[in-house]
Amino acid sequence: MNTDDYLEQIEAFPALCKESILEADGTGQLVDVLGAINSTQTAIGKIKLSAASEVESEDAGKNWRYEQPQRGVRSYNNSGMFSSLMQQLGYDSLTNLLLYLIDADVIRLQWMWSNLEKLIHNQDVWLRIANYEVKEGDTEYDMGEYWVKGSAGYKRIEEE
Repeated sequence: MNTDDYLEQIEAFPALCKESILEADGTGQLVDVLGAINSTQTAIGKIKLSAASEVESEDAGKNWRYEQPQRGVRSYNNSGMFSSLMQQLGYDSLTNLLLYLIDADVIRLQWMWSNLEKLIHNQDVWLRIANYEVKEGDTEYDMGEYWVKGSAGYKRIEEE
């Protein structure tokens, strides 16, 4: 087989997947089809990632060109940033600067649950917890905790 024959088979794969899904008889078969597709997709991803290491940026074939985009990676010296911003924006209190930056959506607090949980336990702190999402300024609760469904996945059932 030549490369064009392989390309034709690869491009036919999504249609085969769709047909298999439409032909699945009952929930059990559909789960098996979706699981097999998911497993194949993962395997293809690993193969593609490995093979992509052989390709140089801007390499081109007859129908496709490989492009490697760039993205900015930033790091911040928090104490330096706060010091510069306090001085240049005229704040004399770090608390007031932080409140301004949060309100302006320049920075966001990200609470780390596992560390907060340890602090609560170790310091015997009590927080008021709602079973729904709380909003900034809520006077009744400190935080909200509720459960939602995560991303579905497929796990192969081991043969007995």
